[in-house]
Amino acid sequence: MKHIITMAIALILVSMLLLGGYAQAASAAGSVPAVEPTAEPVAEPAAETEHFTDRELQQSYDTAAAAHITLKDNATVSDSKAVSVQGNAVTIQDEGVFVISGTLSDGCVIVDAEKTDKVELVLDNVNIASKSFAALYVRQADKVFVTLAEGSSNTVTNGGGFTQIDDNNVDGTVFAKDDLALKGAGSLTVTSPAGHGIVAKDELVVTGGSYTISAAKHGIQSKESVSICDAALNITAGKDGIKAEDSDAENVGDVYVESGELVITAGSDGISAGNSVTVSGGNIRIAADDSAQEVKGVKADTCLTIEGGTLEISVSDDGLHSNGDLTVSGGSIRISSGDDALHADGAVAISDGSVTIEKSHEGIEGMTIVISGGDVAITADDDALNAAGGNDASGSAGPWSRNDFTAQENVGIVISGGKLTVSTKGDGLDSNGSLQITGGEIYVSGPVNGGNGSMDYNGSGTITGGIFAAAGNGQMAMNFDRSSTQCSMLLSVGSQKAGTEVKVTDAKGAVLLSWKPETDFQCVVISLPAFQVGETYTVTAGSSSSAVTFDSTLYGESSGFGGMGGMHGMGGDFPSDGGMRPDMSEMQPGDGEMQPGNGGMRPGGFGGKGGRR
Repeated sequence: MKHIITMAIALILVSMLLLGGYAQAASAAGSVPAVEPTAEPVAEPAAETEHFTDRELQQSYDTAAAAHITLKDNATVSDSKAVSVQGNAVTIQDEGVFVISGTLSDGCVIVDAEKTDKVELVLDNVNIASKSFAALYVRQADKVFVTLAEGSSNTVTNGGGFTQIDDNNVDGTVFAKDDLALKGAGSLTVTSPAGHGIVAKDELVVTGGSYTISAAKHGIQSKESVSICDAALNITAGKDGIKAEDSDAENVGDVYVESGELVITAGSDGISAGNSVTVSGGNIRIAADDSAQEVKGVKADTCLTIEGGTLEISVSDDGLHSNGDLTVSGGSIRISSGDDALHADGAVAISDGSVTIEKSHEGIEGMTIVISGGDVAITADDDALNAAGGNDASGSAGPWSRNDFTAQENVGIVISGGKLTVSTKGDGLDSNGSLQITGGEIYVSGPVNGGNGSMDYNGSGTITGGIFAAAGNGQMAMNFDRSSTQCSMLLSVGSQKAGTEVKVTDAKGAVLLSWKPETDFQCVVISLPAFQVGETYTVTAGSSSSAVTFDSTLYGESSGFGGMGGMHGMGGDFPSDGGMRPDMSEMQPGDGEMQPGNGGMRPGGFGGKGGRR
C-alpha cells in the first residue's frame, strides 16, 4: 500500500510538472557507471554530546555502502532498487546512503521511506530547481541526513510558488516532515522567493557545511528545535532568520548555537524561539530592521542564555529579548538597538562576559537586574538600567510615568561585581523598587537634563561595597540612603564640561579616584571602599576643589546637599529619607533651578535647613 501511495505522489508531481509546460517522459530506474566519491572513507565518529549525536557530527559517509543517483532532465538513473524515477520526480523509498549528483531544471527529490528508516543524502554538486514545489522534500522517515560532499557546490531553488501534492502544506525549498540533519564539508545555496528556505517539522540540526539561504519568509524554521555547530550560515530572510516554534503548543521551540559563523539579515526577528535560546559559542551577526513592526535581534519566550561566543546585533527594536529571564554568563556582545538593548519580562542576570551597548533607548530592562561580574558599557537615550514591573515598560511618556514614587515589590537592581560604565540622557540606575550595591565598579555619566538623575530608586538605596562614581545634572540628584554602611557623598561641583577630570584624594594626598565623565555635569555622587567616617577628603573637578569630612556615612542628601567649600547640610540636619525624591505636588513655579550663593545646588521644593516647604 505504501508503495502505491508513493507512486501516486510521484504521478501527481509529474502531472504538476506537465501542467507547468515541461513535458517529461517517465524514465525507469537504470544503472550508472562507477562514481569516484569525493568524500573520504568513513572515519571514527565524533563524540556524542548533549545536543548532537555521533552520526550528526560525522562529516563524511560510508562510501562502500552508498548507492548513486545521477540527476538529468528526463533521464535520471540510479543503481538502487530503493529509488523510483517518474519524469523529474525522484523518490527514495528505503533507508541507506545515496550519493546524488547532476541537475534537474524543474523537478525534486523526495524521501518517502518507513517511519523507522534513517536516510542519508550525499549532495555532490547537485543543482535542483523546482518551479512550483520543494526541491528536496522529506515526506516520511525517522531522520534524514543531508551531507554536503567535501568541496562540492550545491544549489536548490524554488521558482516562486508551492502547488501542494498532499496534505503536508509544503512551503519551503527544503522541506522535511520529520527530523533533518545538515552536515558535511561542501556548500549549499537555498533560494525561496515565495516561502521559507529550510523547514523541519521536528528537529533540525546543522553540524557542518556552508549555507547561503535567501527566503521571502523564514530562513530556517523548525517546530521543535534548531541546533547549530561548526557550520557557516548566511541567511537573508523577509521574516525571521531562524525560527523554532510550534504555534499549536506553548513553550515549544528551542535554538542552540554551540559554534560556527552566522550572518543573519532579517525583516523580522533574527533568531526567535517559542521556548529557549542558548548561545554557548560561535560568531553571530544579526541585522533586523523594520520600523513598521517590533523586530528583535534574538527573542525567546521563556529564557534566553548567552554562555559564550560573539554576538553583534543591530536592530530597530530590542537586541536581546526574553519574555521570561535573560542570563549572560560569558561571551562578547555588541548591540545597537532602537529600543532596549537587553530586555526581560523577568530577571536579567550578568555574571561574566563583555556587553557593549553602542546605542539604545534603554540599555537593560527587567523586573530585576543583577550584575555580579563581566564588563558592561551602556549608551542610552533614556535609562541605562531600568528595573520595572510589567512587560516592556520602555517608551512610557515622561520621567515620572512609571508608578511615580511607589516602590514595586520584587523589583530591584543588585550590583555585586564586574564593571559598569554608563553614558545616559535619562536615569543612570533607575529602579521602581530597591537599589543595592555591594561590590564592583560603577561609573555613570549623565544625565545632562534636569528631569532625570544618575540614580533613581523608589524603595531603599544602599551601598555596602564597591566603587561608585556618578556625574550629572543636580536638579534630581539622589544619594544613597542612611542604611548604607559604606560612606557616600553627594556634592555640587559647579558647571563642568565632558572630559573634565574628577579626582578624590585623602588627607595624605593619595589619589583614591581619577575619572573623566563623558557628559557635562554639575554634581557628583561618589562612594569608595577607602572612605571612613571622621576622615576628610578633597574632591577636585576642573579648577574647583572642595574638602569633605564624613560626620556619618552620608555627606549630602537629596534634600539639600553639600557644595564647593565643604558646606555640609547647609547649616541643618538632614531628614532620614535622604534618598527620596521631592514631593512634586509641593513644588512651586521656578523651583528646581540652581540656588545661587548657597554653596551648592539644591532641588527646588526644599528649605535651606534641609526641611521640606
